Amino acid sequence: QPEFRSFLTYIFSFIILTLLIYLSIPFFFNYENFKPKIEKKLFFNFGLNLKFTDKIQYNFFPSPRLNIYKVEILNFPEGSNKIGLVKKIILKVPFKKLVNIKKIDFDSVELIDASINVKTSEINNFKNYLNNLSDNKPIYIKKSRINILDKDNLLLTIGIDKLDLSNKGLFTKANLKSQIFNTKVKINYQLKNTEKKPTSNITLSIPKIG
Repeated sequence: QPEFRSFLTYIFSFIILTLLIYLSIPFFFNYENFKPKIEKKLFFNFGLNLKFTDKIQYNFFPSPRLNIYKVEILNFPEGSNKIGLVKKIILKVPFKKLVNIKKIDFDSVELIDASINVKTSEINNFKNYLNNLSDNKPIYIKKSRINILDKDNLLLTIGIDKLDLSNKGLFTKANLKSQIFNTKVKINYQLKNTEKKPTSNITLSIPKIG
């Protein structure tokens, strides 16, 4: 019946309009005022010591998220020296918390096109950072590179296609797809955190040579 079809059309139109309005609410937030708070949340949730230097944009496609551009990486764990730069960070926003940015706790963070400088004297700090990741808060790094330095001299550059860092229960995991000396390498690192005797395992494979 035409009346029933018209009613269904009205209902679906109302639902879609309501959804679009809800998804659009974060467009009206002033993110400049929230920068320090978001920096603290990223440090608390992921142990990332960051400084925002550029704009923050909200998009709801393909999913609600904050895009943060030109972010400085400061040294571990709470230093003020710049050790890297990220061109773009993606923070996915939980659907239920779109209306209140102050209460958002991000479940994951994605760094895209990052350049990170790690001195040989600071490798232990980086290792300790991996071992103390927050539970179930994954970090994804894509299309990036890590420069290993001896003081100011470049020793090695590790090109990162994809690096996943996570901590679930007793296990800290790092899965890396990278390029070293123009050769593709896969590295899987796993640490079992136990009070008596922590154990770690590293698997390295070079697909080119099988």
